[in-house]
Amino acid sequence: MKKKILILSGVLVVCISLILAACGSSAPQKAPESSGGGGGGGVSFGSQPPFVGDPNEVYYFVTFAGGVDYWSSLYEGFKDAGRQLGVKTVYAGTNDADINAQVALFNDVLATNPTGIFLCPFTGEPFADSLKAAKEQGVPVCLYTNPPADSSLYLAMIDHDNVRDSGVAAEYVGQILGGTGEVAIQSTEGQNNHIARVEAFVNYLAEHFPNIKVVAEAPTNHDAELGASVAKDFMLAFPNLDYIFCVSSNCALGAATAVQEMGRDVRILTFDTDPGLLEAIKAGNVTAAMQPDAYMFGYDGCLFTYIEAHKLMDPMTDQKANGEYLFGGQIVFPSCRVVTAENADYFNSTIYLERRQSKGYEESGPDMKYEGLPGFWTR
Repeated sequence: MKKKILILSGVLVVCISLILAACGSSAPQKAPESSGGGGGGGVSFGSQPPFVGDPNEVYYFVTFAGGVDYWSSLYEGFKDAGRQLGVKTVYAGTNDADINAQVALFNDVLATNPTGIFLCPFTGEPFADSLKAAKEQGVPVCLYTNPPADSSLYLAMIDHDNVRDSGVAAEYVGQILGGTGEVAIQSTEGQNNHIARVEAFVNYLAEHFPNIKVVAEAPTNHDAELGASVAKDFMLAFPNLDYIFCVSSNCALGAATAVQEMGRDVRILTFDTDPGLLEAIKAGNVTAAMQPDAYMFGYDGCLFTYIEAHKLMDPMTDQKANGEYLFGGQIVFPSCRVVTAENADYFNSTIYLERRQSKGYEESGPDMKYEGLPGFWTR
C-alpha cells in the first residue's frame, strides 16, 4: 500500500514511489564493500578517496512536522555534507507530529533501500522495531534526539544538551529579572526533548534563583493559537507575571500576540527561531530565543551516517566482531546560541538561503551549484 508523505517542502505531498524519481532513475546504491586496506573495511584510498562517495548513494533526512522552518538550516548542513561527499540527499517529513505517520514514513523510506538515514523521531520507542529492521537490512541510522531505550539500534545521536541549554536560558531570565519574579511555562506533551528542556529550566531556577517562582505550566504543543490562549490564562491568573518561557517558536508567537492584546509587560523567551519569530524579537515583542546550531546537527548526521555506511573506522573494540555499529551509539552535543534583536539577522533562514543560493528542501546536496559554498567541487 502506498502511503502519503511530505517530501521536499511543507506543501508538496507525494507517494513514496516518487522519491526514487526525485533521486534519479536508478535505485539507491549501498556504500561499497572493502576493496582492501584500512583494516576496517570500506573503500581503500588506492581505488577511491574514502570521503568521496558513489553518486548513486542516497541519504535521507526524515522528520515529523515536515517543512517547518527549523528543519531548513538543519537540512542545509545535511546537504553540505552530502555535497562535499558527493552523495545524494533527500528530505522527507510527515505533515504533523503524528507518531504512527512518522513510523510509516520511515518504513516507506527504508523500503527504498537507501544508503543511510538521519532520523528525528517525535519520540523514540515506537521506532524500535523499524530501527532493528534497518540494522538487519544494513541501512545505518543516525538519530537527532529522542532515542529509544536500546542504544544499539542507532549508530549515534546528535542531541541537545538540555541541561546546558536550558541552564543558559534560565540564567538569562534570572539576570533580566534581577533574581526575583514570576515565570510561567508553555510545554509540549509527549516530546521527550521538550520535557527535558522544561525540567532543566525549572531545576536551574530553583538552584540558582530561588526567588524566581514558576507559577504555572501548561502544554501548547507547537500550536500558536493555543499558545495565545494559554498565555492569556497565565496573565489573568497571575497579575504579577514577569516571564513566559516557551519550548517552541510557534507558541512564543502566540504568547506574544496575547501579551500585546492584553497590554501587559510580560517578557517571552523561547527555543528555536523562524523568520516570523525573529521579526518579533527585533520588534521587541519576544525578548530572546535559544537557537541550537541546527546546521551542525544536519552536517554531523550526514557525515556520521556516511562514515558508518562506508565502514571507515577501525575502533580497538569488539563492536565490529559483534555486528554492532562502529560509532557505538555515542552522543554529540552541538552548541546553542542566545538570539536577541542585535544578532537576529544571522539566524534568519530566508537571508541564509539567499546567501547560499539554496533551493532549500527542493534540492539534493550535489544539485547546489554556488561556487562560494564551503568545500565546493563538481565531478
